[in-house]
Amino acid sequence: MQGRIEAIAATLPELPDVIQKRLETQYSLPPYEAEIIATTYGAAPYFEELANGRNALEAARWYCSYLSIRPVPILLSANILLL
Repeated sequence: MQGRIEAIAATLPELPDVIQKRLETQYSLPPYEAEIIATTYGAAPYFEELANGRNALEAARWYCSYLSIRPVPILLSANILLL
């Protein structure tokens, strides 16, 4: 039973609170910026690519200032686009 639980847990995505703590630790982001990125669907992978080789705090502030205020389309499936 424990093995099955661990197998299912391994397939689940990272939760927003875990993402936030990781961003705060790994990139030394303040809680405000880390929370915005962590709680915006799909933003964490985008931010990590953006911050790669750059100043992470500047990248986070740029994201939070310019990108998070604009709606980003979310592809729910091959046929459904949520705006």
